[in-house]
Amino acid sequence: MTPARSSVVLRMGDKIGCVMKSTYSSNVPENVAAGMAMGTVIVLLFCGYSLGISYDAKLILEKGYTCTGAQVMNVIFVVLIGLLASGQASPSMREFAGGQAAVYKILETINREPKIDAYSTTVSHALRSASCFLLPVHVSRARKCIT
Repeated sequence: MTPARSSVVLRMGDKIGCVMKSTYSSNVPENVAAGMAMGTVIVLLFCGYSLGISYDAKLILEKGYTCTGAQVMNVIFVVLIGLLASGQASPSMREFAGGQAAVYKILETINREPKIDAYSTTVSHALRSASCFLLPVHVSRARKCIT
């Protein structure tokens, strides 16, 4: 490998290292939040099981209800499946709300009164006296590593 190629490889390695550091630092909090959310769901699921079983046991012992274990488990599963289904529906509801906001902006744009009359044949004084200036543009290809 020539010295020129090795310097190119080293520079590319530095750029990739910078990108990987920023990607890693942005993904860690996201993954921690996802893990905490999943852990919370599992804790709530098991708490629901334990609460349902203990409450049913209390009703059977103190109130004298006569029901089988299958009926108790059936009620517990119905409640938990309903809760999980409502949890699965919340992202869709959030998307509907976002769609409503987008439609509101679109309709607001459609109903807006334009400042320029498209059918007018006159030219305004501001357009006649307008002048155009071109400013110099400098482009730099150097990138800084975000840490």
